[in-house]
Amino acid sequence: MAVEIPPADLADNATVLAFLGYQIPSTNISFGSPAMKSFTLFAASDNSTVHMSGGFFDLASGESMTQIITPAAGGPQQQKVIFPAGTTGEKAHSVSMRVGDYARYEKKGAK
Repeated sequence: MAVEIPPADLADNATVLAFLGYQIPSTNISFGSPAMKSFTLFAASDNSTVHMSGGFFDLASGESMTQIITPAAGGPQQQKVIFPAGTTGEKAHSVSMRVGDYARYEKKGAK
């Protein structure tokens, strides 16, 4: 399953709910614009993998992107830089989540 969200339909700092139906293990979403600085994904189904691409993942020189996973079951947030500064151009990223988890993506640097 693939979903494309037009850039005009998704504001900066938006949260998208990802629900995958019965026996659907993953989905592809394409969204956002390079000007967006943050985005949050909420898992509304268990053991789902979301493959992401689109304008949000088009990084300019000097930009980096961090992923912050907040698990629904509690415990510490898991934070890591998924694209360090100097990684330019269109990128794609995948995340596997459990129901209730949040994955936040933040750009830092240029622009």
